[in-house]
Amino acid sequence: MSERVGLIGLGAIGLPLAANFIAKGFEVHGYRRSPMHELQGIGGRPAVSPRAIAEACNVIVTVLPTYEDVREVLEGPQGVLPSGRTGLVIIELSTLAMKEKEALRAAVEKAGNVMLDAPLSGVPKMVKDRVSIIFASGDKAAYDRAKPVFDAMTDKSFYLGPFGSGTKMKFAANTLVGIHILATAEAMALGIKAGLDPDLMVTVLSPSGGTSLQFQVRAPIMAQRKYEPVLAPHPLIVKDLIKIAQFADELGCPAPLTHLARDYFQRACDSEWRDTDVASIFEIVAQEAGLYGAPVAPTDGIQHEIRALEDRRYRAMIEGDVAALETLLGDDLVYTHSSSLVDSKATYLEKLRSKKVVYRKAERTNETIQTHGNTAVLTGEVRLEVLVDGSPRAMRSRFTNVWAKRPRGWQMVAWQSTPLPG
Repeated sequence: MSERVGLIGLGAIGLPLAANFIAKGFEVHGYRRSPMHELQGIGGRPAVSPRAIAEACNVIVTVLPTYEDVREVLEGPQGVLPSGRTGLVIIELSTLAMKEKEALRAAVEKAGNVMLDAPLSGVPKMVKDRVSIIFASGDKAAYDRAKPVFDAMTDKSFYLGPFGSGTKMKFAANTLVGIHILATAEAMALGIKAGLDPDLMVTVLSPSGGTSLQFQVRAPIMAQRKYEPVLAPHPLIVKDLIKIAQFADELGCPAPLTHLARDYFQRACDSEWRDTDVASIFEIVAQEAGLYGAPVAPTDGIQHEIRALEDRRYRAMIEGDVAALETLLGDDLVYTHSSSLVDSKATYLEKLRSKKVVYRKAERTNETIQTHGNTAVLTGEVRLEVLVDGSPRAMRSRFTNVWAKRPRGWQMVAWQSTPLPG
């Protein structure tokens, strides 16, 4: 009888993992919300729910894009944990924030099971070729028990020690990934601007001392300017770089290139290149370099971009996402409150980071945007519900808000608000 393994998440990474399991003789029980014809086609067994997988398998692998997705398949009404099974080993391959991984582990352990923090590093082809890397961490006995599962996924799994070591190593790996992709775009733009043939650059530089895996994978895509099929979309790398930048900030570790890469990929995420492969970051760099006669964005396009940035800023305020605000706010920000108190970027973010100020709700009305070259001026009204030092406050004000286009994209540089009655 074949050994069983559960696999939750059958996307660009999950499907080749399923094929690897089947090639090694495993009986794969898989689940995703959308149809599972591909899994069935390669010999896998579609499950009706994560709970059904828990009832059938002792080792379960999760590979999903977000914390909310993982939490739902584990703790939701039809999730793994409500099955009542104990003694399960859950191998969590996603790249999540440390606090998110810890929260998932606590829920799993409370239900009498074990979670291994084991982020996977690699593009789909690397998974298919069994050369992706898995950074495993957590209970050593559970890792040893699940070793055949790791060996079926890849020839390159590493046990790194206590729970969380895997995520920390993945953060280091993805720091390099983001920086190397952006560096590839910069090098390609430099060469093309100087008159070099892009295909020749790929041929010559790929085996050179300046190469990297990301150059070898993404430079040919940049040379052709064809960004599909999508190996990884911009929202995915932005999500990771935001988490890494936030983790570095919490550690007090300078990460200037990570912050810069995050800002550039966020610009791509806010553009028409959002859902293409991350190699399309080249288009952002190429536009700055004046390649291909890239047009200046029309006024209505700028207004659309500024509205999207404002939506992101307010969302980050409500969610307390300081890392996102770090990107959106200029270092020279002058933030004048309706009380006439003035904050710099550093003092404003520190109030949010320390929870001295907690935004609960924001309602904007009567907004208008005027653009003047590389400057956009917003006016309107906003009603805020805020906790200040733990005390609830409601305030309504009229505001003027200034955004400026910088080398790293649009950033808010000034805020002035005047209190209104009511």
